[in-house]
Amino acid sequence: MDNMQESDSGFVRRMIRSASEISSGQLYSDTTEIEKISVLHLEDTPEDSDLIRMTLKREGWKIDYRRVDNEKHFLEALNQFNFDVILADYHLPGYNGIEALQVCSEHYPETPFIIVSGTLGEEIAVEMLKYGATDYLLKQNLQRLCPAIKQALFETHLKQQKIKAEEELKRSEEKYRNIFENIQDVFFQIDKAGKLMEISPSISRMNGHSINELINCRATILFEDPSIFNHLIEQIKKDGEVWDFEARFTTKSGPLKFVSINAHLIIGNDNEYVGFEGSIRDIDERKKAEKELIKAKEQAEESDRLKSAFLANISHEIRTPMNGILGFASLLKEPFLDHKMQQRYIRIIEESGERMLNLINQIIDISKIESGQMKVDLTKVNINIEVDKLFNFFLPMAQQKGLQFLCKKPFTNVHPVILSDQEKVQAVLTNLINNAIKYTETGKVEFGYEIHGSTLEFFVNDTGIGIEPKKLNAIFDRFVQADTSVSKAYEGAGLGLSISKAYIEMLGGKIQVSSAKGAGSRFIFTLPDAQERKKEVSE
Repeated sequence: MDNMQESDSGFVRRMIRSASEISSGQLYSDTTEIEKISVLHLEDTPEDSDLIRMTLKREGWKIDYRRVDNEKHFLEALNQFNFDVILADYHLPGYNGIEALQVCSEHYPETPFIIVSGTLGEEIAVEMLKYGATDYLLKQNLQRLCPAIKQALFETHLKQQKIKAEEELKRSEEKYRNIFENIQDVFFQIDKAGKLMEISPSISRMNGHSINELINCRATILFEDPSIFNHLIEQIKKDGEVWDFEARFTTKSGPLKFVSINAHLIIGNDNEYVGFEGSIRDIDERKKAEKELIKAKEQAEESDRLKSAFLANISHEIRTPMNGILGFASLLKEPFLDHKMQQRYIRIIEESGERMLNLINQIIDISKIESGQMKVDLTKVNINIEVDKLFNFFLPMAQQKGLQFLCKKPFTNVHPVILSDQEKVQAVLTNLINNAIKYTETGKVEFGYEIHGSTLEFFVNDTGIGIEPKKLNAIFDRFVQADTSVSKAYEGAGLGLSISKAYIEMLGGKIQVSSAKGAGSRFIFTLPDAQERKKEVSE
């Protein structure tokens, strides 16, 4: 510091390092050893260059040293090579240290820049430090050179570490911010007053509300029932946390949504409760799936029950006529059996055989329907003739039970003839009328039809036992009867209505039923003219 004047200015005291501080190692770490160093030296005097290079070598460093003495070579060197430190004289012909420093500050700010000059006033030194010089020293005081380089490299290392840490922190913050903003679950923080202090943007996908609409609002705004939120707080305060706490949230569009909440207490510095935080998961689809699973389970259990009832029923339906056939066939072998009893036994055997044959035919029909092998045989069907046949056939059966049996037809001289499957039409009406008579003990049974354009609407009414409301939707399923108990009083396999529904739909019609337990039933089905259906399709 031979040519420098002493100054008490605050800036100089802050900016200028004393040689004793640097040489004593107070400002840099000796733990970082320098083995090799690349130096760019802006110096026009070869003797001064040699002196500085010798000073560096005495420190035991491997030196990659390059000297330049003008602006052109200085810029070329900066563009071609990477340097650990730049040393520069202040006074050069046609160039000076401030100009070189400005270039390095703009393009190579992380490379230490040290002024090494023969003469340097205090004002110039301060100016150099303002422009970004790492340090300065006089050529008469080169014992400071190596400590100054060490200090500069140490500070650069710290700066690089700081920049790296800041970049990593920024990337980490960005990473978790992206997770926070894009994760499907909703993260939240609620203060001890119950206000939402933080909530992730995914809340808008869950209930349609934006963050701005919710922040600083009472969290009860989210809940269908505010008391559920109070129960949540009580449980968190009691246990310190909650897992899979289920609730229903309101949504901006109206429908409610099931959610699952995980949360834990937030404890302040004074070990006091300051709020809680956690996550919210949309479980609406899971709840719907659970509901469907329960429904499917109930349907499976009902199906198993119906199958059990069917098996018991089918066993009864087979054994009863079979016992009649075998039992009365055995009685026919009696040697002293009179003619009257013989005819009675034969009639019972015939009735039992017809009953069994009807059961077998129903099983075969339902099998064909299920496998898609049932065919439709279209012919011209005179409806009045078919209705009259059925009336005459079932009249004795109804009279035998003391029932009033009625047939209602449109008042017209024209006998409606449609293109349909005569056997299936007859089978459907036969089954419905037979069921009406079978399940009616007193009152009447009425059947008939009405004409609506090219469609006929048939009906069968009775005053029988009726059907429970919960069974109306299932009455057309296989194995289902109005009376499904094992000890039921009515014969039948529970296949008739299922077959009837399939036949009607094959012919292009629909069937429906209205009934009340103990108040009778009304079956209605439509039957379009197949010829008219063909015309509509072709048009």
